[in-house]
Amino acid sequence: MSLQTADGGSYFAQNPFGNLVHVAEVPRGLRCECICLDCGKRMIARQGPVRTWHFAHYESTSCVGMTWLHRSAQEVLRRERRIISPNPDFVMGEVTSTFASVKLEVAIGRRTVDCLCVREDGSELIAEIRVTHEVEEDKIADLISEDSSRDIIEIDLRPYRTQSLDWNGIAEAVCSTSQNAHWLYHPFSEEPVPESTDTAPRVVRRAGLSEWNRLIGLVNRNVVRERALPRRPKTKRSSKPAGRKRAPASRRRSGSKR
Repeated sequence: MSLQTADGGSYFAQNPFGNLVHVAEVPRGLRCECICLDCGKRMIARQGPVRTWHFAHYESTSCVGMTWLHRSAQEVLRRERRIISPNPDFVMGEVTSTFASVKLEVAIGRRTVDCLCVREDGSELIAEIRVTHEVEEDKIADLISEDSSRDIIEIDLRPYRTQSLDWNGIAEAVCSTSQNAHWLYHPFSEEPVPESTDTAPRVVRRAGLSEWNRLIGLVNRNVVRERALPRRPKTKRSSKPAGRKRAPASRRRSGSKR
């Protein structure tokens, strides 16, 4: 089933208390008392025996219902407070980051970020949720200029736009796999100098870090793009045994009868 239903519906909506709810968590029909996350109009909870349960607009509308995946991903990250991402040190493997708190829709300078994740030591990571458009380069530059010590990650959920997801499915996509988390920026690291040379610590900036970030972003986005494209069917090799090779013409002419 697609991200939005034919009538602009979705699988999440907002209840009268302002909370994000899945269609399986509310009463059937208009008794759900929910509204659309995009247009704010009344939704009806369709929970029939044939089609996948979903919210639909009660009245006709041109709303396409694209916000629910973005909002539900933010809410999952706020609840789970963890992200699995590729290793930021340009080596194989992945790392799990846990957070003391996750704040949503936070203003940083003249920009607003989807999620501001604060670690136990006070360091911060910005997580941007991508459902359609990628994070603009200008926005990344503005966020770095405000505070270059913050990590920036993009969580790309485009491959999930054609899936029917509940809370568990979204948590798996956002918090439990590194395939969807792509580094947009990682600040310099501080490493102590070996004791044999100097006792004073020094700051080591990774060479060409901005270029690394740009290249890694391009590679990650190409990988996601390839995952979204249909795969070509594999060509089957013929199982017919190869025939006997014909002798060269020179050998055939020299082979006269005796």
